[in-house]
Amino acid sequence: MLRAFGLFFMTVVFVFAPLFPANAGSFEGDWAGYWRNSLGESGSDSLLLVESRDGQLHGTWTGDTKVWGQQTSENSMHLEGQRNDGNRSYDIIAHMNNGEMELHYFTTRPDGSTYEGSSRLHRQ
Repeated sequence: MLRAFGLFFMTVVFVFAPLFPANAGSFEGDWAGYWRNSLGESGSDSLLLVESRDGQLHGTWTGDTKVWGQQTSENSMHLEGQRNDGNRSYDIIAHMNNGEMELHYFTTRPDGSTYEGSSRLHRQ
C-alpha cells in the first residue's frame, strides 16, 4: 500500500511539476523597471533578491539600498530597507501579478520628513 502511494505521488510530481514554473510565486531574482515618487521624481529601478533557507528575503534595491523581509503570501511580500549612507529608511509592500512586481514604499529621512512612491519591475 505504501509503495503504491509512493509511486502515485512520484507520478503526480513528475507529470504535473512542469506545469508550474520554478519561480512561480517567488520574489527571488533579478528585477528591473522604473520608479516614481510623490515628490515628482522618477527614474530607472532595479532589485536583486535572494531567499535564504529560512524563507527570509534580502538583497539590494536601486544599487544603494539594502533590503530584508519576507514573502507574506504567494504573491505579496513586505520588506524594510536602509540606504547604504543611512540617509533614508524604507517600508516596502510588493505584489506580483503575471510576472510583474509592483512595489509601494514609504520613505523616512533622518529629519523625520517622509514621502512615498512606487516601482514597477519585470524579472530579468
